[in-house]
Amino acid sequence: MRMEFDWSVCELRWRRIHHCAVIGDADGVRGELAGGEAVDVKNIWCETALLLAAKAGRVESVAALLMGGASVDASNYVNDTALQVACDGGHLECVMELLERGARVNEKNDIRSTPLHIASRNGHVECVR
Repeated sequence: MRMEFDWSVCELRWRRIHHCAVIGDADGVRGELAGGEAVDVKNIWCETALLLAAKAGRVESVAALLMGGASVDASNYVNDTALQVACDGGHLECVMELLERGARVNEKNDIRSTPLHIASRNGHVECVR
């Protein structure tokens, strides 16, 4: 038996678009956007679906969100952008997609780290190149 989740009562302010982005359901992301969901809606930690998709390495979701008008440089509560979290996880395909869409490479988070600093610190050489 499948049970539907009532996203309107989620205390973390997650929406279905966040869930679809994290699990890599690009069709679900497109469906949510077609149904009127705001592309840059944020959860309790100020994370957009794009930031969550980039953090999870879900390039199909990243592409769908960017095509849907997501703000490429939206940041979370510590001012990490999607590019910074993609670099943190070593998600090269997401990094490339974000760069192709104009992500700013010199953005600094609250501890003054740029995407390059983050990728270097974590040994993600492929993201540094």
